Order: sequence, then C-alpha cells, then structure tokens
Amino acid sequence: MNFLLINADQLRHDCVGYRGLRPIKTPALDRLAAESVVYSRAFTPLPVCAPARQAILCGRHPDSFGAQWNYDFMPTPTVQPEWCWPRQLKEKGYSTAYLGRFHASATLHPDAFGYDEWVSWAGHKQLLKEKYPDAAYTGGWMGCESPIPVEDSGTHWMAARACEMIEKFAAAGKPWHIWVDYEEPHLPCRPSAPFSTMYDPDSIPMWEGCGDPFNNKPYCHKQQTLSWDTDALTWEHDFKYMVARYYGVVSQLDQAIGRILD
Repeated sequence: MNFLLINADQLRHDCVGYRGLRPIKTPALDRLAAESVVYSRAFTPLPVCAPARQAILCGRHPDSFGAQWNYDFMPTPTVQPEWCWPRQLKEKGYSTAYLGRFHASATLHPDAFGYDEWVSWAGHKQLLKEKYPDAAYTGGWMGCESPIPVEDSGTHWMAARACEMIEKFAAAGKPWHIWVDYEEPHLPCRPSAPFSTMYDPDSIPMWEGCGDPFNNKPYCHKQQTLSWDTDALTWEHDFKYMVARYYGVVSQLDQAIGRILD
C-alpha cells in the first residue's frame, strides 16, 4: 500500500466545492471526496502553522510537548524524530520523500524524521530568479495577481516534482510514502492567470464574520484586527477582492493536486 499525504495550509473547510457552501470550484478535490471518507468534524489540534504540522508528524497534541507557537516566531519546544511515524514506515521498507517547506523543526531536516528524499522550495526560487528576475508583487497582505505564469507557479512546480517522485518510486517496486506540503492557500493570495480573474468580487456573498462587532467575545478577537491592521477595512472596498483572490488560489491549487492524483 502506498501512502500519499497532501497538506494545504489555510484551506477553509467551507472553501471546497463538494461542500456546497461557497461559490468555489475544486473539481479535483470534489472527485477525490466522492471516492473517499470525508470527515465533516475534523479539527486542527492547534491552528498555527508549525504546531499543526508537528502534530500530524508525530500524532501527539502540541500541548504534550509544549509547542504553543511557531518556533521560528518565538522560541518554543518542537517535535522529536523518535516519536514520528515516517521513521517506522522507512524501517518497514518504504521509500519516503518529503516535498515542500519542512515547517516542523528549526534544526533538523526531513531525513532525521524518516524521509529518504527532500524537495524543498529552493528549486522553485531559483527558477523564479532565473526566468522572472524583475517580477514584482503589490498589495501587501491583501495580495495581487501573480506575474508568474501558472505553469511556473509554486503550486504547479511542486505538483510536477511530486509526479516525478511518484514515478520514480513506482519504478523501484517498493511501497512508498510521499508528503506534499503546500504553503498555499496562504496570505498574501497571489493567483496566476487565469485563476486571478476566475471569481468576480461583486458576485461573492459577504462572509458571515465580516463586520463582527465582537460583542460578548474575548477581547483578543478584536485585538487581532488591530494587530493585523484590518480594523478599518470593509467588505465592499477591501475584503471581497481578497476573497476572490483566495478562491483563485484554492482553484489553482486544486488543478495542481489534480495532476498529482492523475
């Protein structure tokens, strides 16, 4: 049995087409869901990048080893290799590979956790440096259209690397495990054409939480809008455009994942 794990970052449960909750198109994920078990009440143990990934890697709650925040944001304990299931797969004869940003340890790389091969984002960064040295991004955290053609985008570049790894492992004849870790969708959202114009901001219904006055809620909710400098932003002038780009990035990622699944 082969084991492919695809992880997306800030992908909302209601922002996949098969859920029927938002006007978003994700045909590849819809197809996968149709032939899969889908968990409708799955929760992250801690909604922060590194601790969430560390929990997946070892099967322990981040509280159990003190991972309360991203270790590269402030010093915090991290997962230990001897706890992690990829090492057990490797010991059982699996070929193993990790593709993407390894946001689980400040000092150790995927090989310490049981992965024979690691494809980081360095190759994609080099590609952009060579082919698009003058590419510029605007919009700050609110995002913008990416100047990079979709075939050279991070989503599709990494999908191509995943396909190559699957073919390589399949040819070896051993069972394999591949973890593909995407940073998308993540602010700032920068979809490439045609996904950058796939969704009309004016046709997107306003999200329920927009404009929440936070009555009877912990003050930290309001503080987040101040910390991220979004307290003065509105749906009509700001958020609907960002959501349209977010939808675009999700659909772009879906196309890339479809190539891996194929």
